[in-house]
Amino acid sequence: MRKYKTISIHAELYNEIKQMIQEHPELAYSSVTEYIREAMRNKIIQDKLREWTHIHSTPLFLFFLPPLLH
Repeated sequence: MRKYKTISIHAELYNEIKQMIQEHPELAYSSVTEYIREAMRNKIIQDKLREWTHIHSTPLFLFFLPPLLH
């Protein structure tokens, strides 16, 4: 069983990401794949937080604030 699946993106988007990586080495991405992989992980986290907030009617970040700030 393969661990990876292939997806396609428009060449324009690929080139834009590649250019950003080349122009900004401080971002520390070694490839377009690495950049997209991190972007997708961040999007999944964002969507899960949004879903949690919708279900519980409370932003999750409130649970990480000191008690006096609630």
